[in-house]
Amino acid sequence: MGKPGTIRAFAFLVLTAARFGEVRFATWGEIDREAKTWTVPAERMKGRKAHTVPLSNTALGFSTPRPPSMAKMGTSFLQDKASRSLMAVSRD
Repeated sequence: MGKPGTIRAFAFLVLTAARFGEVRFATWGEIDREAKTWTVPAERMKGRKAHTVPLSNTALGFSTPRPPSMAKMGTSFLQDKASRSLMAVSRD
């Protein structure tokens, strides 16, 4: 079975129908839990235009920081190991 961070990242990827790079480099500051949205900045979008993704309650659950103290504005949504694991899974 996969590691919890990788499983959560993969579930978030599937639930949002986002591109791999968008999820891999997402930051906690991009997630608006009140509005239930994730705003991907233009520089990470293929079309170079910011994109707001509505989040279901399930997707919000997978985007909850573990531990909550990790939710600093500029920190990466994925830890490095989860990011590398997700990249390996996406290649298979």
